[in-house]
Order: sequence, then structure tokens, then C-alpha cells
Amino acid sequence: KRAKRWDVFQGLENSISNFQVTLPLVRDLRNDGMRPRHWKMLMDKTGVQFELTKNFKLENLLALNLHKCVEEVEEIVDRADKEIKLEGSLGTFEETWRDLKFDLHDYKDMKIVKIPEEVVEALEDNQVQLQNIGSMRFNDFFIDQIEEWQAKLGAVDTNMYLLLEVQKTWQYLETIFIGSEDIREQLPQETRRFESIDSELRRILKDCEQEPNIVKFTNQGDLEQDLTLLQEKLGICENKLTAYLEEKKKIFPRFYFTSIVDLLDILSKGGQSPALIMKHMPKLFQAVKTLIFEKDDEGNPTSTATGLIGGKRGEVLMFHNPVTLEGKVEDWLNLLREHIKEELRQYLAEAIQSYEEAPRHEWLNDINAQLVLVTSQLYWTSEVLQSFEALEENNENAMREYFDKQ
Repeated sequence: KRAKRWDVFQGLENSISNFQVTLPLVRDLRNDGMRPRHWKMLMDKTGVQFELTKNFKLENLLALNLHKCVEEVEEIVDRADKEIKLEGSLGTFEETWRDLKFDLHDYKDMKIVKIPEEVVEALEDNQVQLQNIGSMRFNDFFIDQIEEWQAKLGAVDTNMYLLLEVQKTWQYLETIFIGSEDIREQLPQETRRFESIDSELRRILKDCEQEPNIVKFTNQGDLEQDLTLLQEKLGICENKLTAYLEEKKKIFPRFYFTSIVDLLDILSKGGQSPALIMKHMPKLFQAVKTLIFEKDDEGNPTSTATGLIGGKRGEVLMFHNPVTLEGKVEDWLNLLREHIKEELRQYLAEAIQSYEEAPRHEWLNDINAQLVLVTSQLYWTSEVLQSFEALEENNENAMREYFDKQ
């Protein structure tokens, strides 16, 4: 017990106690995340300067008196451990996006872009990771890299989907403003606007073909501004087109019940030749499959219709007077509608006239089914009324006699 009061004993006891505290800290300092900046922090905390060389020994660490700044050392090691994880995460961003590219597909005389599914997944995952990294402790050393990747992936998110949207709208309008002479004539200003859009988008897609890497392409300086401007111009073209189609629908109201795709096809081709839109006839005229046209010397259909072919059974109704279908498609469709009505009136008059003159079976074979139904209903109504009148005149067998006649 007396020995414990000796200075040498107490000095040795303190040295052992300090060594017990220091040894775990020495082990922690062997962390793979320790970088020169962390050692610099350690020098600042301990007030001892040293150089990390191959001659750096344990005694140099012990000379730092680490037991006097345990919490500071633990915080430095914790920072180093977390920073190496952050460094690894940021490194995976570089590896991931280095190889991610647009899919390029042939479209007419050019290439258009598509987004691989792996790009969408990587973008969603990495944006979530960046949010988590941004809220972590000890991220201050990497703050510039974090903000840089946030900006890069933000540009990818914005410009990638903006490009797809512009491209989709452009493809839809291209067949209209480039392929339809009627619309080009009716909307000359919008046609010129779309031609400038077409030229600019082709340039952007050509640049994408030359630099397909998604991060590099979408982070070009003026890309977002250029795409936004194209989107605004396409919106103007769409609005003008909608107003134009509304005018056409008012002239020929059956267009209201036609899909936009079919309507655009009708408007773009119907002015060239009626024969080009015969596949749409069942959508415009019930029970009408197609029209019969006169042929020119080369056997091609002209714009003069001489009859029509019905729907399911293919009944033929030849016109008494051929009709010429020329000009704007909505105008000649109205003309055709009135002409068919007039032709049916004439055939109905003939069917009514021949109802009692020809044998029943011949009459049924000679008359179109629709007219057979109308004529039969007219006569049935008239004859039933006559039977009721006969009943009022005390002919008790009038209805039975009419039934037997049927």
C-alpha cells in the first residue's frame, strides 16, 4: 500500500491508464477513410505537427497525447468513415452515368431518341441518394460535388423528358403540317412556324446522335431554353390546328364523331382524291362501305361517283345521276350526303310504285333491303288503318282477312 504513494508508482499507473485510452484510438486511426485533411485536423486538435511518411511510428502517435482529446479523435475518425462512404457513393454516380446513353431509332430520314428503362431507374435511385447525402453529417467536403450532381441529374430529368415530349408532339404534327397540302394552304403561317420547329428539332436530334451520353447531352448550356421554346411554338401550332379542325367540324358535323387521327387523314387526303379516303366511309355514312367511281383511260378512279356499295352484304346502289366530288373534303361530303338522300327518295318512290305491280319475290330481289323495309312499313301502316276502318264499317273479318293476306 505504501508503494502506491510513490511517485514512480503513480507515474507508471497514469502511463498505463493513458495507454489503455490511447490504444483503441490508435486502432481507430488506421481507418481506410483517413485522408491528409483528417490528419491535419488531428494536428490542429492535438497542437502537435508531424509528417506522414514511411518512417511514421507508433511512438509518434503516442507523442500526440491522444488521451487528452478522446472525443475530438473519435469525431475525426467518424467523419473519415462517413466521408469515405460518401466518396464511394459519388464515385458510383460517375460509373453509372458514364455508360448510360439514349437509344437511337430510325425514323424516316433521321433518328429519334428513346429512353432505356435502366436510365429511368438510375435517375430515380440516384436522385433519392443525393437527397439523403445532402442531409448527412460531414458532407461539407463534398458539397460542391453533391451540388454538381444535383444540377446534372436535374438537367437530365428536365431535358430528357422535355425532349421526349417535344419529339412526340412533333411526330404527331409532322404528318399534318408537312404531309397535308390542304392544311398547308389553310394554315400558311403555322406551316412556316412548324417548318422552323422541324429544322431546329432535327438539329438537336442530330447533336444527340453525335453525343448520345445522356448526362453530357442534357447538360448542354442552352438545351432547356431551346426545347422550351420549341414546346411553346408547338403549342401554338396545336391550338391553331384545333381551331382549324373545329371549323371543319361545324361545316360537316359528322366529323365530331370521328377520331382526330381519322379526321386528319380524311382532311389531308380527301382534297386530293375521294378514292383515297374510302376506308373511312363507314365512319361517316352508316351502312355505306365505299363508293363506285368512274375510271379514267388508265383505269384509275376519278372524282365522279356513280353509286355506292352497302355495308355487311355489299348491296349495290347505282345513282340515277352521277355526282362529282371535288374541292374541300367537307364540302363534297355534304354534297354526297344530300345526293344520297335524293337518290334514296327516287328509289323509294320507285319501290312504292312497283310494290303492288310486281310479284312479291321479284320485288324483294329487285329492291335494296333498306327500301324494302321502309316501303313494307308504309304499306303495312296504310293497310292496317284500312282494316280498322273496315271494322268500323261492320266488317268483322277485316283484320283476319288482312292477316291471311300477309
